[in-house]
Amino acid sequence: MNKELMTLVEPLLSKLFSFSMALFANEKLSYQTVIDAYTVYVMKEKRFLLKQLNQELSKKEKSSLRNFLKKELFKEIYDLSLKRLSHSNSNFGKECSAEYASFYSLSTFKRAVIYLKLHEKLTLEQIQEVFGVQRFEVIENFYNGREEISKHGHSKLSEVSFQ
Repeated sequence: MNKELMTLVEPLLSKLFSFSMALFANEKLSYQTVIDAYTVYVMKEKRFLLKQLNQELSKKEKSSLRNFLKKELFKEIYDLSLKRLSHSNSNFGKECSAEYASFYSLSTFKRAVIYLKLHEKLTLEQIQEVFGVQRFEVIENFYNGREEISKHGHSKLSEVSFQ
């Protein structure tokens, strides 16, 4: 199972790491969170994964499974980040450059929503699926986060919206 699963997950690793960096701004912690999220997910969903990987999947089915895994792993990374940030006394946001200070001053959820919308190009519905929240929560956090960042002179965000 491990080899087959890695062929599905390997193309996602840079996206997963990038998402984790959006939450932490710390390379070491981001790498560890991606590894831990993968491990936790595989342990929780072992039966489902075995069933999926023991089937002969078409390219379209593999792509669907990969997209599903990506959303599930985003959720695991986010959940782990909340736990780590609540138990952490470190100044993770201090490790970023001044250019990104306004982004890292946002709540973890706002950073996650903005990152998934702008960098991963997820739709509103896909972001709702990742976090299991109501539509208005995603919209509210995206626009409020965008507004908070634009107050610090980062106006590119003001041009982006859900469609």
